Amino acid sequence: MLANIKEIPGVEAPIASGAGWPIANFVDDFLLARGGPDLYSRLLTGELAWTDPEVKAVFEELVELLQAGYFSVPADWAAQVDKFAAGKYALYVMGSWIVGMVPDPEDIGFFMFPGTKGVRGGVDFFIIPKFTERPEEAKELVRFLATSYAQTIWAGLGGYTAANLKVPVGVYPSPMERKIAEAMVGMRFLGVSDTIIGGEFPIVYPDQLTLLWIDPDRLNEVLEAIQASVP
Repeated sequence: MLANIKEIPGVEAPIASGAGWPIANFVDDFLLARGGPDLYSRLLTGELAWTDPEVKAVFEELVELLQAGYFSVPADWAAQVDKFAAGKYALYVMGSWIVGMVPDPEDIGFFMFPGTKGVRGGVDFFIIPKFTERPEEAKELVRFLATSYAQTIWAGLGGYTAANLKVPVGVYPSPMERKIAEAMVGMRFLGVSDTIIGGEFPIVYPDQLTLLWIDPDRLNEVLEAIQASVP
């Protein structure tokens, strides 16, 4: 399919590449889909090294795609959204918020990596200041915001996927968002690597992956640098 897309007149590359964190998100999803939830989970916990042959095998699949020219040159992620919407790229691994960034949300679709059995998501927190004058009221607000009622309102605004499983799929304003909500059913939830792994990893990981995008032949060097950044 990617080879066919590459030949379409006007298409610069089948897959858009946003420099920095979007590339890191893509690789996380690729590892999760091709390596499986267990492999990805062990990378997050440090049980498995990024230089492990099992991990390298997944990266070698990715390198083949890079060498085939299926990815664009990394560029500002928001600018890439505009080019994606204009038809310069066919695919872009991005969050559900993209529906609020394109001129016509009805014109874009959504699908999971084939065979994937897990999804990643950022870990967000409600923070109540220690010295607030109304701590109990603040806690009550947090409890309310987590209810299906409040999350239904939030999801209906567009560009968000509710964390409460009781939010009905029909409240999402676009077909793509409804497909995303349906795809979450039965999936194993895992974190995002650059928010789970500390130390220098969140800085080194996207930088080294950008290097890989530019020079796929440096895979061994890239994996060694990523592993060295893990605390």
